[in-house]
Amino acid sequence: MALVKWNDRLAMPAMSSLFNSFFDDDRNWSLTPSVLQSPSVNVAETEDAYTLEVAAPGKAKDDFEISISNGLLSIRSETEETNEEKEKNYTRQEYSFNSFERSFSLPENANVEDVQASYQDGVLSVVIPKKSPGEAAVTKIEIA
Repeated sequence: MALVKWNDRLAMPAMSSLFNSFFDDDRNWSLTPSVLQSPSVNVAETEDAYTLEVAAPGKAKDDFEISISNGLLSIRSETEETNEEKEKNYTRQEYSFNSFERSFSLPENANVEDVQASYQDGVLSVVIPKKSPGEAAVTKIEIA
C-alpha cells in the first residue's frame, strides 16, 4: 500500500482559499476574550445631563467601582466565584473570574460633583449633570 499525500489546493482551489480566508482572517472572525468581556455602553445627551447605560447582567451593585480623575470617568468591575463539590470518591472545584474596565473622557461642561449612579435589571446607569453656562470656573488671581 502506498502512502499518498493529499493536496487540496489542486483538487478544489476555490474551496481551499475560502476556508483559509475564513479561518485565518483574525480581523473579521476572531473573538478575543477582551471583546467578549467588555459590556456594551449606550451614551445619551439631553439638555441637562449625559447618561451612560452599561449592560452588565448578573452582577450586583457592589461589583462596580466608578471613579472620576482628571476628566476621565472609569467604570470597573471584578467578580470571582468559587464552587466546590465534595463527594465520596472525588472533589470538584470550579473557579470563575470576570473583570472589565471602561473609561470615558468627560466634556468640560460636566458637573463631576453631582454624578449619580444606579443599578437595576442588569443595567448600570450613570447620570452626569451639565454645568449651567454661567457656572464656568473663574479663578481670580491677586497681583502681589
